[in-house]
Amino acid sequence: MGQNYDGIGDEIKKLAEVVEILDNSAFNSNQTEITIPLDENMFQKILTYLNYKTTDKKCIVSIGNTNFIFLRK
Repeated sequence: MGQNYDGIGDEIKKLAEVVEILDNSAFNSNQTEITIPLDENMFQKILTYLNYKTTDKKCIVSIGNTNFIFLRK
């Protein structure tokens, strides 16, 4: 993968750290969903980085038992 991520790759790594913290906490569950509304600019960056269609209304990143659901504001 090239360097065309504008820091999004680093942000995805941070999400993995969040998952690790949740997995090692009392809030651990079989399936966790976290919904995050984003402004248009950040949402488009994530869509591009993950090769989603730019017309998609949401984007789901699954890490372990946690789904991060990104929505357009």
